[in-house]
Amino acid sequence: MASAARHSTARDDRWGPSVGDMSETGARVDDVSSNPRVITVGYYAAAEDAAGTAREHLHTAATTVGELAREVCERHGEPLASIVTVSSFLVGDETTRDPNASIASVSEVDVLPPFAGG
Repeated sequence: MASAARHSTARDDRWGPSVGDMSETGARVDDVSSNPRVITVGYYAAAEDAAGTAREHLHTAATTVGELAREVCERHGEPLASIVTVSSFLVGDETTRDPNASIASVSEVDVLPPFAGG
């Protein structure tokens, strides 16, 4: 006689650990405090030319100027990367070149390349 189909609740290991398994074993799970959000990035002068746009909305988990700069460089490549490395960033009402400056409380960051004459 045919036996009933066997249903198992055991996980099939060929897919690797589940998220539940990862948190139970203490393996790294994405940082919960780094919730992705949308940040508007403004580009000026040479940065605008290199990015090909004056503004863009990025879905990002970046919390510092350095993390955001890295994402922007990866997104646009070398023409913009050379400019970003010498740029300042307008975060809220403050201009900074500190890669550790927090962007957690703002929704807009502007990339300000060096301007001639000033």
